[in-house]
Amino acid sequence: MTVMVALRQPHEFGLHMGFALDHGMKLREIEEALIQMLPYVGFPAISGVMPVATKIIAERGLDKTAGYAGHRGLL
Repeated sequence: MTVMVALRQPHEFGLHMGFALDHGMKLREIEEALIQMLPYVGFPAISGVMPVATKIIAERGLDKTAGYAGHRGLL
């Protein structure tokens, strides 16, 4: 996912985010990876994938789960 952010490929990021969630990666871990990338790729690159991430979160109903704290940082 991080490479797709750096390359500014939001569609590909979405595919990889979906794969990561399918294989047990937690939303908080994805968020942490994006936060750690900020100094290296800049906020514009991160903000480019946010609409895709938000759509995936909503489609999977992750924003309705008890553990979802809203937009703690990014997600």
